[in-house]
Amino acid sequence: MFEHLGGWLRLRLDRRAVTAIEYAMIAGTAGIAALGGATLIGTSLRSIFTKLGSAFH
Repeated sequence: MFEHLGGWLRLRLDRRAVTAIEYAMIAGTAGIAALGGATLIGTSLRSIFTKLGSAFH
């Protein structure tokens, strides 16, 4: 029963996995923000070019 305790304790003291998860969450949040920003910019540009196109017809 106690042979697994050493492995569990080593895993519990290892902070690398926690750091990797934190960085993954930061990267995911940044990706979602970038996607949202690109969507807003794309919608605005479409509106601008639609108005310009209508002005030339």
